[in-house]
Amino acid sequence: MQKYLNKTTIIIAAAVILLIVGAVYFFGRKTPLNLLPGANMQGQFPTSANNPNPSTEPTPTESAQSGGGNSGTAPTANIQNADNSVLSTDQVVRLPIGTLIKLTDDQIVSLSPAGTGLIRFHKNIPEALGHLFERKADGTNQETKISNFTVAQIMKVVWAPGGKKAVVFYNSGGLIRKLLIDYTATSTPKTTFLPDTLSDVAFSPDVKSMAFINDLGDTRNIFTATADFKNQKKVLDNIVPDLELSWPGTSLLAVKTKSSYASRGYLYTFTPSGGSFTKIAEGLGLDAAWNKDGAGVLVSTVANSGQIQPLKYIDIKSSEEKELSLRTIAEKCAFLNNLKTSVYCAAPNTMPLAKYPDAWWQGAVSFRDDLFIINTVDGKVTDIAASSLDIVRPSILSDDSFMVFRDKTTGFLWSMKLK
Repeated sequence: MQKYLNKTTIIIAAAVILLIVGAVYFFGRKTPLNLLPGANMQGQFPTSANNPNPSTEPTPTESAQSGGGNSGTAPTANIQNADNSVLSTDQVVRLPIGTLIKLTDDQIVSLSPAGTGLIRFHKNIPEALGHLFERKADGTNQETKISNFTVAQIMKVVWAPGGKKAVVFYNSGGLIRKLLIDYTATSTPKTTFLPDTLSDVAFSPDVKSMAFINDLGDTRNIFTATADFKNQKKVLDNIVPDLELSWPGTSLLAVKTKSSYASRGYLYTFTPSGGSFTKIAEGLGLDAAWNKDGAGVLVSTVANSGQIQPLKYIDIKSSEEKELSLRTIAEKCAFLNNLKTSVYCAAPNTMPLAKYPDAWWQGAVSFRDDLFIINTVDGKVTDIAASSLDIVRPSILSDDSFMVFRDKTTGFLWSMKLK
C-alpha cells in the first residue's frame, strides 16, 4: 500500500509540475507586446482587448496563387483587435510610429483632413445617410456629427483641401446627380446643384478655383470656375470619354484615362489656362498619385497578364523615371506635405492571380496590406508596419502626423501614426 501511495504521489506531483509549466508558457505567451522588453511595437493596435485578429500570413491557396506580391519585405506583427474608444493624449504620445488606430465601427463613404489634427467623413448607414462627422485622427475624442444634411446613395465625394467644401456624386432614381456643398458656416450647409453633364471635378490647392469636365456626348470639354461654380471658362477641347481630373499643383492640372488592364492608359498635364499639354506616362492599368506641389508623380501599371508591376516615380521637370521595388496600385499611396520626396504606400503582401486593377476595384479580390515609406530621391523603400487591412485612398494630415484611410473590406475608418 505504501509503495502504491508513493507511486501515486509521484504521478500527481509530475502532473502538477506539468500544469504549472504549461500555465507559465500559456500566460507568458499572452503577455502584451508593450510589456515585453525589447519587443517590436510597430503595427500594434491600441486596444483594451486581448483577442488576436486572424493571421496576416497568406493561406496555402493564396500562396500558391501569388502573382508577385511583396511577401517577406514587411514586419510580421502580432496584430490585436482595436476598438474605437477614446485614447488619452499620454497614450497617443507613447504609441510607436506605425501604430494603427480604428476610428469608426460604421461604413464611411468619404474622407478628408480638416484643420489641425481633424478629419471629416460622410457615413453610409441607415440612420445617418450622408451625414457629416468629424473626429481627431489620433483618437483622443469622440466623433461629432457636424451636419445632418441627408444625401442618400452617395457614389463619390471630391473634397476641396481643408475639408470645408465638397462635390457629392449621388444616385437619384438611376441618375448620378452632383451637389456642391459648403460646410463652412453651420450645421445647415450651403448647397448648389451642378449640371448633370458634369462628369468629374477637381479643386485647386488654394481652394479658390475648381475644374470640371462637361460631358455633352460628342464633347467632354474641360472648364475652370471659381470654387462656388461661377465665372466658368473653357480651357481645353476634349472628346476622350471617362477622363479623371486632378489639380496637383497651383499652375498644373492633370487628366488621366480610366484605369483598366484591358486598355492602355495615359496621363497628361496642362496649365489652368489650357496651355502646355504634355504626356507624362502611359501603360496598361495606369494609375497615379501626385506629390503635394505637382513636381512628381507615382505611377502604377500592370503587365499584359494583368499582374501589378513595380511602381515608378516620374520627375515632372526633368522627365526622369525611377523604377521602385514596391508593387502596388498608386491609389494606395499618399505623399507627405512637408517632405514632398517621401510617400507612404500600402502594398499587398500577396496578390492572387487576377486582372488588376479591375479585379480589386470591383471587389473580386481583396488584399491584406503592409505599409511602407518610399524615398523618391534614392528609391529606398522602408517597411513601417504590417496589417490585415485593404487600404484605399489614404490621406495625410497637414502636419504629417497621421495618415488616415478607409479599409475597403469593411468600409471602416482608420489612422496610422507617422511621427
